[in-house]
Amino acid sequence: MLNNIAVEYDPDLFYPADVPFNPQENYPEYLFGETSAKGNGVYARIRILLKNTGLDQANFGTSAWNPFGEFIKPGSKVVLKPNWVREMNPVNNDISGLVTHPSVLRAVIDYVLIALKEKGEIIIGDAPIQSADFGLLLKKLGIKEILDFYSARTAVRISAEDFRKEIKVYSSDGDIAFRETRDDVLFTEVNLGRNSYLAEIENLYRNFRVTNYNPDMMLKYHGPGKNIYLIARKVLDADVVIQLPKLKTHRKAGITCCMKNTVGINSAKDALVHHLKGSRTFGGDAYPVFNILKSLNEYYYELRERTGSGRIRRLATSLISFNDGIMKKTGMNRFFEGSWYGNSTLWRMMLDINGILFFADNDGKMNEEARRRVFYLVDGITGGEGDGPLKPDNRQTGVLLGTFHPVAGDMTAASLIGFDYRKITAIKKALENNFLGLGFDKASEMEVVFNGKNTPFGDLPSVALYEPPAGWKNNIEKKTNKTD
Repeated sequence: MLNNIAVEYDPDLFYPADVPFNPQENYPEYLFGETSAKGNGVYARIRILLKNTGLDQANFGTSAWNPFGEFIKPGSKVVLKPNWVREMNPVNNDISGLVTHPSVLRAVIDYVLIALKEKGEIIIGDAPIQSADFGLLLKKLGIKEILDFYSARTAVRISAEDFRKEIKVYSSDGDIAFRETRDDVLFTEVNLGRNSYLAEIENLYRNFRVTNYNPDMMLKYHGPGKNIYLIARKVLDADVVIQLPKLKTHRKAGITCCMKNTVGINSAKDALVHHLKGSRTFGGDAYPVFNILKSLNEYYYELRERTGSGRIRRLATSLISFNDGIMKKTGMNRFFEGSWYGNSTLWRMMLDINGILFFADNDGKMNEEARRRVFYLVDGITGGEGDGPLKPDNRQTGVLLGTFHPVAGDMTAASLIGFDYRKITAIKKALENNFLGLGFDKASEMEVVFNGKNTPFGDLPSVALYEPPAGWKNNIEKKTNKTD
């Protein structure tokens, strides 16, 4: 697993524009014949990446090349998990640094189809934020056109699915404009109990929080001896999951890549513990030191979610905006809801769900042996820096990354964008816990195939120096001393 990490880097690599993103050449293994006269460097680089990740290297360049054939067999159910967090970026009309680009998805589907040999199923799915317009996102990405292309050429069923349990949209004044709850049959509960990484802090369960969700609902999923996640049934039914993360910064996690992308297999957002209520001063980790305005906003957010009154929701929203305005005008730091380097809770939830992806069977029971194969192909061609994951600035980076190990993938991605992986809590804690067999000892011996050359991990170049989220600045970069 650790011997298969590859990076393709080309600063002049850009996304193709013509849907359905056909390759620029009729490669020997290509199934369909149609090519793009406008070029498609992404497809070409993904071919090289798969070879350099160690996938069927002996047959590369021939019609027999089947890179996914080792772990995808005819008849397999395959889930492709892109980052489809939402349909718009409020600071940028271009969403290429926000979500996985469909040209990456297209190339991967082609190679999955080679392995399936006309037998099996492909599900493309994610659980975006509760207010996301899933249909509009698919339209912006040209997913219908891609699916139409395949429906005329293969018997394999390919679908795009929304993994969310609940969809909820607020109006501009804070009232609920739309709400939909989906059928329980689409989801499976996985109870990790005291095997959860949250069990170490279960005495604080009443302070478990995720902003914009009713904290009382979180008690349904977490408490003494109980740590439940609601997983999309299609994921647990899968034989193989291919993750397609977008390389971005993340206000709470530092970066979002392989491990954080996995959180999107969970369908109930109120099961996702993101932080502990309150300041670090008083045992929480939502923000560093006690602040009356932040404390009040915590109360107002909870009031808005708990109340059944539209009038109270609108009032709470106004009060939140008023306090935010004061903090902005006075230059006060607005680190809130665990969006800073001192968040010591999020990593627990992340490792829980990553473990579920590998070890939970389709009944939601955890097993000693892995129940499915997982591969990661990271889209960092245009990444997102700054205020990610929802409002990143686009950063042309030219990176594709392939691996079977989520922690190794995140370490590599962090290093490529100028971050010190040892300062990213989720990575550090994963290594401390020897997650999926990778600890600090083996991490120091890792090699990466960088543009075709075996490269010791410590010699990897930082191909771009990403702007960190505000709450991580000077506390995540390489060669930067952490200060409080």
